[in-house]
Amino acid sequence: MRSGKHQAVLFDLDGTLIDTAALIYASYRHAVRSVLGYVPTDEQIHATMGETLYVGMQRFSVTQAAELTRTYREFNIAHHHEYVVAFPGAAATLRQLRSSGYKLGIVTSKRRDVAMLGLQQTLLAGYFDVMVAEDDVSRHKPHPYPIWRACKYLGVTAYDCLYVGDSAADMTAGRAAGCTVLGVEWSKLTIDELKQAGAHDILYSLPDLLRMEESLPERASLS
Repeated sequence: MRSGKHQAVLFDLDGTLIDTAALIYASYRHAVRSVLGYVPTDEQIHATMGETLYVGMQRFSVTQAAELTRTYREFNIAHHHEYVVAFPGAAATLRQLRSSGYKLGIVTSKRRDVAMLGLQQTLLAGYFDVMVAEDDVSRHKPHPYPIWRACKYLGVTAYDCLYVGDSAADMTAGRAAGCTVLGVEWSKLTIDELKQAGAHDILYSLPDLLRMEESLPERASLS
């Protein structure tokens, strides 16, 4: 076990480690246009970020959410290879964290098979000790349960973890779980919005995490 302040780092996936924004927006537009006959606005799509796909689709139609979800997934998987890339510094940061003794995990609202597709395509799959995905739990972010589930698997408490994410649901879940919560500057949210949602601090690049961890105070003293 590490002797430092934190023993583990948990990450959201989309919008945090891998850039899937263009694919997500294209998939939503395709699904809503195909099923409901209109093109959703960026603002409507943005409002779904951090939610599970089915919950997000209920914002467009409760009665047709299942069809919307199916249509989204078909398009998303078919076009995944055209869009998805890792954010700069992701692999190097994960490699350094592992070599420094951190346990690493993914906590995502994405279905496991699609999350693995993204990790494999960006060559990040081998760095993680655990992944908690949509189909692993019945309660999802912003509920803290998926984070607690990952902590239990890793054998650490949430107090021992950093949680890194890009959405309001990430900030809320991480804070409620008891983690030190870091928002990412490349989020669709503003820095003020991330902090209002619960972020203790902001990463301006993934490699910043390596420097920030050593300078963060104990979580209990953060406000």
